[in-house]
Amino acid sequence: MRKGISISVKEIGRFFGGYRKVFFIRKEVDSADLIHCHFGHVGTICLPWRFLKHKPVVVSYCGSDILGNRGMKQVFFSRINSFFSRFPDCAIVMSSEMAAKIKARKKKIIPYGTNTELFKEIDISHARNMIGLKDYKGALVLFLGEKRVPVKNFCLFSKSLAHLNIEFKYLVLEDIPYAEVPYYMNAADVCVLTSHYEGSPNVIKEAMSCNRPIVSVDVGDVRGFLDGLRGCFIVDRDHRQIADAIKKAMEFRKTDARQRIFELGFDLDATAEKIVKVYREIYN
Repeated sequence: MRKGISISVKEIGRFFGGYRKVFFIRKEVDSADLIHCHFGHVGTICLPWRFLKHKPVVVSYCGSDILGNRGMKQVFFSRINSFFSRFPDCAIVMSSEMAAKIKARKKKIIPYGTNTELFKEIDISHARNMIGLKDYKGALVLFLGEKRVPVKNFCLFSKSLAHLNIEFKYLVLEDIPYAEVPYYMNAADVCVLTSHYEGSPNVIKEAMSCNRPIVSVDVGDVRGFLDGLRGCFIVDRDHRQIADAIKKAMEFRKTDARQRIFELGFDLDATAEKIVKVYREIYN
């Protein structure tokens, strides 16, 4: 129990195939005062409990579940989720772009919070030692995504690297235990995001929490985070422009981005307060 709320977590799965599990959580539904679903399809398949059991339902939409436009499958499911978004008692979204596609009468923009205790500034030498690059003294560029996920647009990142006329290595946030991610971020001279679309990318807020220089395309709500921060650059989806920004970002040893996390209320505690407020409004 935290902040006076007792919770029970049930994993449905990220895809619509998880609908079968919904029918096996009746006991939990019966004892719950409110159901909070994460990801659009989970909200959609849990809606029957709102009508059958008269339980308030809150749905957090995460990004691709509403904004997905890469291929027919994503477009199809994002439209289904958008249509059914009119039924939850409250929809929580990550950005104003997502809010525009949600049909719920009550909606709140509450981006995911950042674990500022885990993601914090670490000495670059120690960080590189922890990821096996103790003796590497050259530039290190970190791609904030997975190669195999098309929406992260690794292709654009790769094209940008071809225009860096310096000694460098690049790393990818792929198959890395979550607890080790702060070492990769702190080991890097610059963190780069080139996604086709995002809701409110946590990797940007986590890199900010580590005070790392950042280069990002204008995606999701990133501009609101980074605008005006020295050492952080918003760029077009142009590989030459991204390469130039990477070189400029490398001139900064660190940033003051962590302070903005707290100013904007994106730490975990502030985010939890916002969500609890939604629960109380809906339940009462």
